[in-house]
Amino acid sequence: KKGTPLAKIDSREMEILLQKASAAVEMAKATLLQAEVAGNRANREYGRQVKLKELGVVTQQALDDGLTEKEASTARIEAAKAQLRAAEEDLRHTQTRLSKTTILSPIEGVVSSRGVNIGDLVGEAGSQKIMFKIIDTRILDLTVTVPSVEMGMVRVGLPLTFSTDAIPGETFTGKVMFINPVVNESDRSVKVTAEVKNVSEQLK
Repeated sequence: KKGTPLAKIDSREMEILLQKASAAVEMAKATLLQAEVAGNRANREYGRQVKLKELGVVTQQALDDGLTEKEASTARIEAAKAQLRAAEEDLRHTQTRLSKTTILSPIEGVVSSRGVNIGDLVGEAGSQKIMFKIIDTRILDLTVTVPSVEMGMVRVGLPLTFSTDAIPGETFTGKVMFINPVVNESDRSVKVTAEVKNVSEQLK
């Protein structure tokens, strides 16, 4: 069935990376919380100094220092938010990579070939190794040759009836899906491809 697990890639290293990414997110959240607490304190202090300045109790220098600290706290909050976003993105990336350690069947069909065994190295950069070949035998392509002199009778969408030596006495039907525009030079024939429904899976 589509979605059936076919193989499991060793994910121990990826699970460790996931734990580290989760810890980094929690640390970034704590850093942001600390920055917000400090920012609230700086805002309150600056507001207090503004009132005291109006009463002539504090100097302009003290008020300027309070404003500088308020702006610095705002910048630290923004930096902490950016750090949290980066940590969360790293966590999502690691989770995505971990989810790909289970290889699922992309279609419903039959495994016709398995190219890997337990312990094999797969997925390295540039690898052309095929892990599995899966075929859907419910719909097959039939390729036949038609003499070019009879091509006038063949059109895409027309039904096609055929028999096979493997199952004597039975006929099967298909529908023309593609006509090769090139004529074979040796026998002046044209290849025609038909789609054949094979729900009973008699045909191979």
